[in-house]
Amino acid sequence: MVWGVYLATLSIWDIRTKTVPLPLLLAGGIPTLWQMAKRVQDGGTNALVAALLGALPGILLLFLAWSTGKVGYGDGILMAELGTTLTVTGALGVLCLACFCSALFSIAGLAMKRLTKKSTIPFLPFLAAGYGLGLLISR
Repeated sequence: MVWGVYLATLSIWDIRTKTVPLPLLLAGGIPTLWQMAKRVQDGGTNALVAALLGALPGILLLFLAWSTGKVGYGDGILMAELGTTLTVTGALGVLCLACFCSALFSIAGLAMKRLTKKSTIPFLPFLAAGYGLGLLISR
């Protein structure tokens, strides 16, 4: 529930401004740290390793942001935060669903001539959609 509200807030902000302020992104660290502390308390060091592995898709996005500039740093930070609360397979699932949703949106935008191949789109709403779809699929 907390992640859903947080992702919806960030999505609205990203759609309106195409940027997300760093303090708002770092506020996601609060539920992330709480979830990690709970995991460590319940499962010990294996849970900490699982949380760090879950952050790998976010680290990949951060690397892409740094090396190519085609992805925003906020996308990587959010995916790393979200990945630490999920397993690595859950984080990869969210990222794959987000990429699939953004591809469908882009294809529709290109077909309707609302987007060009040079257009940029905010990715955080698709991460939110991927997270929501992941929750629906896993139930």
